[in-house]
Amino acid sequence: MPKVFSVFSANLDNIDALYIRLFDPCAWMLGPLCNRRKIGTVFHIVGDPIAGIYERSDWSGPGKLFRRILFLPEELLTWNAVQSQVLLFSGSDLKQRYAVRGSHGEVIIDSVLEESDFSYPKGNSLHGCTTVLFVGFLRPPKRVEFLIEAVGMLISEDRNIKLRIVGSGEERYVTYLKSLVSERNLSKSVEFIGYLPMGDGLNKEYRTADIFAFPSATEGAARSLLEAAANSLPIITTNVGSARDLFIDGESALIVPPNDPVEIAIALRRFIEDPALRKKCMENARRSAGGRSVRTHVKVILEYLNRASEIARSNV
Repeated sequence: MPKVFSVFSANLDNIDALYIRLFDPCAWMLGPLCNRRKIGTVFHIVGDPIAGIYERSDWSGPGKLFRRILFLPEELLTWNAVQSQVLLFSGSDLKQRYAVRGSHGEVIIDSVLEESDFSYPKGNSLHGCTTVLFVGFLRPPKRVEFLIEAVGMLISEDRNIKLRIVGSGEERYVTYLKSLVSERNLSKSVEFIGYLPMGDGLNKEYRTADIFAFPSATEGAARSLLEAAANSLPIITTNVGSARDLFIDGESALIVPPNDPVEIAIALRRFIEDPALRKKCMENARRSAGGRSVRTHVKVILEYLNRASEIARSNV
């Protein structure tokens, strides 16, 4: 452990402030080191590992409890380290969760959007097949299986609809999703695209889709929600992570409860059948994303780093 501390300490020379995303392993070590060196520290909580444990549908109850116990020392050491530091949360949902645990800070929404990531719709009509898009890391808490089930429900109504799933992830979960598609005879309607980096390829997926759907059960600040909004897509999302900060139900998105494929199907049906609702949500979502480029995000982070540096100097 002392050797680890010395490695951290050796990289803190000539630094006025440090930005740390949680929960990175052993990030708590930097708290006392920065205090000792009078270095301002900004801790940014971008997810909830505890919720991530309990939302794993592929883990048993004892397995979840075992992992929760294993994480407890890291959690306690981290909370001790962030006391009296600048603390940020990726969305008010996370802030509310951690307020119950006695930690308070400010809300910030991550963004990696460039100007080229924004597009404006040429029209608002759905012609022929409706394309639904999901973009994200594929793991059980994303609940993509419920989106597949919802699409299957609409196909059973003889609706012409397809689902494109963009993203890589945990092999066992991806295998499960593909087997579900096969079991439901949806292979012609559901396509797994794989991972696409930010850029033309990913933006093409957004710009050729009709509806974006995000069924996650737990989240921090999902990058894909902002990307979909910037690309003028009508959005269906669960009320997790930063969604409540970005969208208003029925005004800029349709917000559904987690773990409910029926509600996802109802939301899809509403967008398909109501062009005025689609247009309103598309325009308002794009407006919400408009002030959240990567440049403005970096500017805000720098302001918090300056504040942390001033706090550290005042404690000299």
